[in-house]
Parts: sequence; C-alpha cells; structure tokens
Amino acid sequence: MTNKKTAMKKWREKNPWRKAYDGAKIRCAPNRAYGKRGIEMLMKLDDFKYLWHRDKAHKMINPSIDRVDGKGNYELKNCRYIEMDANRNPKPVMAIKIYKSAREAARCMGGVVPAVCDVANGKKYHHTYKGYRWMWVEDLLYNNKAINTVIIKAREEKIKEASK
Repeated sequence: MTNKKTAMKKWREKNPWRKAYDGAKIRCAPNRAYGKRGIEMLMKLDDFKYLWHRDKAHKMINPSIDRVDGKGNYELKNCRYIEMDANRNPKPVMAIKIYKSAREAARCMGGVVPAVCDVANGKKYHHTYKGYRWMWVEDLLYNNKAINTVIIKAREEKIKEASK
C-alpha cells in the first residue's frame, strides 16, 4: 500500500496540472453547480499542461485554474493559472519597490543575492525572503498576484549571480 501511495505522490509531483483538471471536470458535472449553470468542460488534460507552462504556474505559491469570463466554459482561450488568493479575491497588481538588479535589491534590504534569486526564481520552499515576495519584472506579465511583491528588473543578472 505504501508503494502505491508513494508512486501516486511522485506522479502528482510530475503532473501537477492534473489536480486542476480533475477539479474542473467534477465542477462541470451535470449534477454540480457549474454543470447546472450550463458551464462545460471543453479542455483536455494536455490543455491544462500547456496552460501550466504558459502561465508559469510552477513559480506560483498556490496555483489555481481561473476562467477569465466567469460565465464562460472551461476552454483554452478562457482559462489561465493564477494564485489561489487572487482567484478568490481579485486585487489590482501592486509592487512595493522595483530594483534594477538582484544585487541592488540584496544590498538595499541587507540580504544576500543568492537568496533573492532563489525566491524570484520560485525555487521550492523559498516563497519569501526578508519578509517579501520577490519577482522578476518579466514574470509580472504572467502572474496576476504581485501584491506586496518586490520586483527586480534585470533577469540576465540572475544567471551571473547564481553562479557566484
């Protein structure tokens, strides 16, 4: 039994979009709330995988599938991954401060460059540093939740600094 649970856990880690797919499929069943309202599931599992990578859901703390038009169906043009908090309570995007580089951000915050880069890169178990979320400015376009986030402009510097 333990081997089966371990195998399932590993499979879920490799296919994290499956959770959203299963949830959407259940919500659209004829006897469920969305199904009763006529909302249909028109996406396949591969569509969820595509959205996962397009929206960089692996960098999110708690990714959630969102229908842009709340009255629309689950279809590729109407869906995206956003943070669960943003999906529950949509808020405007707001940055606390924008730094030119990870080096400048670390210096101003009294921190170290690798830690700033780890959080901005979305490494596992690194969600905040010095009490803030960090994000590269390019990722801001794909991430709807940038509330209380420190933004770093220069992405190319992360590669140089991570190797130091």
